[in-house]
Amino acid sequence: MEAKHDYIEEADILEIFFERGEATGAVPVTEHVTLRFRREDGCPLSLILENFSYLVKAIEPGPRSFPLMREEWPLDLEDSIIKMLTTPPINQFLKVLTYQESPQAERAIPIVYLTCLQRLEDILVPVA
Repeated sequence: MEAKHDYIEEADILEIFFERGEATGAVPVTEHVTLRFRREDGCPLSLILENFSYLVKAIEPGPRSFPLMREEWPLDLEDSIIKMLTTPPINQFLKVLTYQESPQAERAIPIVYLTCLQRLEDILVPVA
């Protein structure tokens, strides 16, 4: 099933729908990205991208990356949320990586960035 989207230009919010339906769970992925899903079966329903034009704006040397907001997630859902983020359809739009400053660093920081930037930027271009 191909993802569909709604863009609210006045608010600069893009919602990418994977499946229509009532969400029974929602968590912040990053400061600007929210995941809506069904808790019962771990099915992702949509990603909400706030400040969308900022998120897709190209910068050097690569895409903007943001720390995952895992501390905001219910502990009993953490594994399910990671699975949703790292498998289709979500991983076609987001990539999860780990940043570790050095081999001696005690803590690795999970980060996420948007993929398909050109495809997403095209949403901002008005159709003539």
